[in-house]
Amino acid sequence: MLRAAAWAIILVVVAASEARTQTEELLARQAKLEDQIAALQQKLMAKEAAEEQGERRLLPGAVASKDDVTSLKTCLDYMWLLICGALVMFMQAGFSVLEAGSCRAKTAGMILTKNVMDACVGTLVWYIWGYAFAYGAPENNVNEFMGHKHFAGSYMMTTEGSEKAITGTNHFKDWFFQWAFCATAATIVSGGVAERIRFEAYVVYSIVMTGIIYPIVVWWTWSGNGWLSIKGYSDFAGSGIVHLTGGIGALVGATIIKPRTG
Repeated sequence: MLRAAAWAIILVVVAASEARTQTEELLARQAKLEDQIAALQQKLMAKEAAEEQGERRLLPGAVASKDDVTSLKTCLDYMWLLICGALVMFMQAGFSVLEAGSCRAKTAGMILTKNVMDACVGTLVWYIWGYAFAYGAPENNVNEFMGHKHFAGSYMMTTEGSEKAITGTNHFKDWFFQWAFCATAATIVSGGVAERIRFEAYVVYSIVMTGIIYPIVVWWTWSGNGWLSIKGYSDFAGSGIVHLTGGIGALVGATIIKPRTG
């Protein structure tokens, strides 16, 4: 009898312990579910508030807030620069057609190849160090000759919030827009030296123009930190920066390699 009673007590204790453990697990799951429900409710309330605010903005006579105007301005700036940059980029096609039509048929393929190469090589060079020389204004030690920041896209990404979300800066739209002009300045020279320069030599020239000559000229004039802009130089459209730089390069190249024979 005593042994049976002892076993019964042990079984009761074990069952109570297991029941307590299961109860604790259920309570932990319940607390976790309650936290998830509260988080979902907060998200739902935030979504409803955002929808209500959006509907209020669409109502006749609604007044846009300062944040709304700033956001709209930013979107329009990006859209306008992307459209204009694409139009400038199509100047590559225009130069290609013009130069191919002005040369003999047997060299038209090489002319088109050089123009495509200008865009491809110029993109890489402009990304790695060209943009840094043109617009890389550091916080300290700014000089009047050339920039030295944003090499290979560095410092063009920022983070915000506790989650360190990655956000962009204005440098992205500026990089694209100015890249189109950089490639255009390099392509101008291809017509001036058409049929008189080897492809390898032209590749070297393209790297020098898009990575050194044009970026430094841009720093002098458009960056606001160069010695020419400090002295009051102003060129809004870029005729003295893009076309004059490319034109002088074409003149120098044509002078060095002399007229075409035959």
